[in-house]
Parts: sequence; C-alpha cells; structure tokens
Amino acid sequence: MDRVSKRSRGFAFLRYASEEEAEAAIKGMHGKFLDGRVIFVEYSKLPSELRGAPPKSPGPPYLR
Repeated sequence: MDRVSKRSRGFAFLRYASEEEAEAAIKGMHGKFLDGRVIFVEYSKLPSELRGAPPKSPGPPYLR
C-alpha cells in the first residue's frame, strides 16, 4: 500500500517463455498509462545488483 495515495502499489513479477516475449512486453508496455497510472516494465534485479543503492528513507515521521 502506498502511504501517500492509500492505493495499492500494484506490482507483479512475470515470467515469459522466451527472452523475445519479455522484450516485446517491455517495448509494448513500458511508459504506457493503465487506469491512470504509468506502467514501468523492466527486468528484475538480483539482490546483489541492488546492494550498491543507498537505503531508502522511511520518510518524514508523520508518514510512518
């Protein structure tokens, strides 16, 4: 649940039968609008690829 909008964050992990199908999904949907939201489609990242990123801030105390 998104703390600000109070709406579902709405994410999913999908598997495709081939890399070509996955590429077609990325090219066909990334950046498009669906139900008033922008769709982001990208390959998932391994935990080791995420370690270099700074930790996410929990936000201001009034949002916790």
